[in-house]
Amino acid sequence: MTIDTNTPFRSLIYPLQQMKRHLHNIITLLLAFYLLNIILQCIRPITPTSLQEGMTQSTMPIAKPSQIRERTNIITIQQLHLFGLPEIDTHQANYQFKIAPETALNLTLTGVVASSENNNGAAIIENKGQQKTYGVNDKIDGTRAVIQQVLVDRIVIRNVNKTETLMFDGEGD
Repeated sequence: MTIDTNTPFRSLIYPLQQMKRHLHNIITLLLAFYLLNIILQCIRPITPTSLQEGMTQSTMPIAKPSQIRERTNIITIQQLHLFGLPEIDTHQANYQFKIAPETALNLTLTGVVASSENNNGAAIIENKGQQKTYGVNDKIDGTRAVIQQVLVDRIVIRNVNKTETLMFDGEGD
């Protein structure tokens, strides 16, 4: 059906066509803003907060590993008992290896997961700048030492037929 332009509706049809064009432009603009908002919401969580605050990566202070180690006091953190007091009888477990000397190996004990069962437990040991997790009866990489027991404050190792202990830094003093 064709519309006769000479009808009395001609004055209504032309403004409707004009409004249709403007409405199309307005809807396109709103959709573009909505899409931009969604993109910004996706990008914001992966942007570092220092960059959001106007600090560039080149001006961010970077701590060296030696500075971090100097500022970290492990004994103070251990005294907080963040996970509660140990339930195992540490006196009895430590008595057996009380006379074992501290090892001369260049190892650092950085963490333990002690267990009331002697054959369970894990220790995180740093050797030559690399940290690795070991269990009971595991051989420590780069040494001939084998973990015998994991206690709350130390581990007991067997190094070339000698029983030795490896303690957290500062606890053997």
